[in-house]
Amino acid sequence: MNYFTKCVLIISFFCACGLHAQNNDLYIVKLKSGLQIKCELVKVIPDSFVTVRQYGLISNIPYGEVVSIHFSESAVKVQPGRQKTKVFKKNLPDSGWSIGVQPGFSMGMADDDWLTSSFQFRLSALKSLSKKWQAGVTVGLDPYAYYGIVLGTVLAEGRYYLEKDKPRSAFFYGLGGYGFNLTSARLGKDGGINLSYGFGKAFRNKNQNIFSYMFGYRLQKAQEDKLVWAPIGSVNRTYHYVMRRFEFKVEWRF
Repeated sequence: MNYFTKCVLIISFFCACGLHAQNNDLYIVKLKSGLQIKCELVKVIPDSFVTVRQYGLISNIPYGEVVSIHFSESAVKVQPGRQKTKVFKKNLPDSGWSIGVQPGFSMGMADDDWLTSSFQFRLSALKSLSKKWQAGVTVGLDPYAYYGIVLGTVLAEGRYYLEKDKPRSAFFYGLGGYGFNLTSARLGKDGGINLSYGFGKAFRNKNQNIFSYMFGYRLQKAQEDKLVWAPIGSVNRTYHYVMRRFEFKVEWRF
């Protein structure tokens, strides 16, 4: 190989090294066999070998087999942009009012020492007052199969979260209001107070949906008029119920 060709190869090598760190330029390496290789130049050692990278593989070509090296094109490696990480928002709705759907289950002792259980359903409308407080109104249905009554409850609800600006947090809740006896003809008279309190935990997932579960204790009072048999005939008697139960609820908040 003549002196001029050697100079061209050396100059091409240094140019390639200078550009390699930026854009990984491609070169055409022409061999005496007539084969032309498009590749990246890694190293050129005069009178020894030429190191090239092709498809991620590194190989050495004897220096004496190389006829010429010519620049082909710039193959800039584009770094994929970082995917935007979804930010976990706080476990409270961002602002204003939100609606929660609460199916639940309760269990306790009846007045005559029988273990009873029932399902319950609530709709909760709460407003975020601060980063830790929520308050609003909750309505629902409480069917008591053992007593044969169904109560429609209207309650004021408050919640206090132990942590703020986090995707999950424990909280305390309290409710107080009135349960109307929907199976009674005297709708406003045969119900009673409804009080409940407990604790729960709220989760906000990557899709920004809020899920909570709650454990608590509930006190419900009600009354009912029944015709019962007596020696003097059927008489109308009023029964007063005090239903104390433990409750478990789950909630999806929108």
